[in-house]
Amino acid sequence: MRILVLLGLGADVRIAPERDPRSGRVREEWLVHEIDPAAERALDLALRLKTTHAGTQVTVMHLGPAAAEPWLRCALARGADRAVRVWDDEAIGVHVNAKAVILAAAVQAAGADLVLAGAAGAVDA
Repeated sequence: MRILVLLGLGADVRIAPERDPRSGRVREEWLVHEIDPAAERALDLALRLKTTHAGTQVTVMHLGPAAAEPWLRCALARGADRAVRVWDDEAIGVHVNAKAVILAAAVQAAGADLVLAGAAGAVDA
């Protein structure tokens, strides 16, 4: 069985975000990120299925820039077999619906038997 886990990242809400002193706004690049808790549970489930079903391969996929690669490596260290990062700099600022179309095409190309994902994060809601 081939399992694909969509790895979402979100801001670590345990760490207070820094604000721009001029505007008072939180800047995205100043946030500390972590694997979305729901995506974390999806990965845990995939890894449990891997241990109980011989021949199962787990792939994690993330739609995002290179800054997400440490989280993909973390998933590999936990037992995932493959990690795929889908990104093009042209996707910066693209509406979330367009990102969903890009991700759907990547998921279809992966040819997984089972796709596991978390829920929409606070940034996407």
